[in-house]
Amino acid sequence: MDVPPDIRAGDTLRRHERIGTLVTDTRAVIEAYVDEADIDGLRVGARGWFRAPGADGAVTGARVIAVSAASIGHLDSLEAASVYGGHVQARKDENGQLVPDGAVYRVLLEPDRAFDPIPPRQPGIVLIRSRPMSLLGRVYRRTVALLMGEAGF
Repeated sequence: MDVPPDIRAGDTLRRHERIGTLVTDTRAVIEAYVDEADIDGLRVGARGWFRAPGADGAVTGARVIAVSAASIGHLDSLEAASVYGGHVQARKDENGQLVPDGAVYRVLLEPDRAFDPIPPRQPGIVLIRSRPMSLLGRVYRRTVALLMGEAGF
């Protein structure tokens, strides 16, 4: 278990705050970051595919094993942040942590095949099959979110 150094016994934590990373060498995990606009269509068990840049078109099939319940407060993956060439729009806060500019959710996928040895952390592109959502549904959700935000909820 890899625990951040600023967390100590007796500390009060926010709900859904990441308190550590379970490190294992028994299986690979694909970590993806999904924008709030796309999160409602994702479900555990959904099919996904991962492709690393320069992988000569090789694609790894996967299944979604977890979708975070709340948006993440900060990015742990430097390579995912826009300030380092990634696709997640983020900025550094006063503590040097990478903070996403909008609501971003962490999605974990398990590859269909085992890797031996497990590859090191590698950036790439993830495609996930999701439920379709109508244009009218998207407009409705954005309108309600805007009105709730303006009303102070």
